[in-house]
Amino acid sequence: MNDPQDSPEITRPETPHKQVAFWESRYESRSTTWDLGEGAPPFAKAVSSLKPGKMAVLGCGAGHDAALFADAGFDVVGFDFAPGALELAESLYGDLFTLVHADIFDLPSSWSGQFDYVLEHTCFCAIDPSQRDAYIRTVCDLLKPSGTLVGLFWHHGETDGPPFDTPPEELIERLSPHFSLPLPLKITEGSHPKRENQEFLVIAKRST
Repeated sequence: MNDPQDSPEITRPETPHKQVAFWESRYESRSTTWDLGEGAPPFAKAVSSLKPGKMAVLGCGAGHDAALFADAGFDVVGFDFAPGALELAESLYGDLFTLVHADIFDLPSSWSGQFDYVLEHTCFCAIDPSQRDAYIRTVCDLLKPSGTLVGLFWHHGETDGPPFDTPPEELIERLSPHFSLPLPLKITEGSHPKRENQEFLVIAKRST
């Protein structure tokens, strides 16, 4: 697996989503092996099929996905709690989109219901699996009633993490009460070679 793992100088916390120091150390040491260096190819293919609107990018990291949608006319806000991630995104993309230093599990209520889209890519698999339902509640809270989740989920089949595996059966169980999922979920074509045959692209409106 080529994403965040233990190394001799970095100890992985039990609940990495709560540990800014863990993720910040990845940026300080340039150990951001999950970073593809570009917007995810499935997003690049899908963006033209979506009507531009206001989009939240959770755990935006270096900002490649945020930039892809901002370039396509979306009003993008990228959230991350690692200062190094935000500094990197700003250095790469300047003021192309808005950057917010915040923990996605503790966002001010002023963000509630503000977004037409929430973009997910390698945040769901990075948080501790015990927090996945809380993550989905955050997504629902950010979205307008008619909002859409645009998510690229990683089913790598490994037992350890982060990144933690995201089986399609779990996605269906967790998301179907809240979103109108395009079933059955199918492996996405055209993924980055590092993730080939391991990703599910989900574009799903909130259930009414």
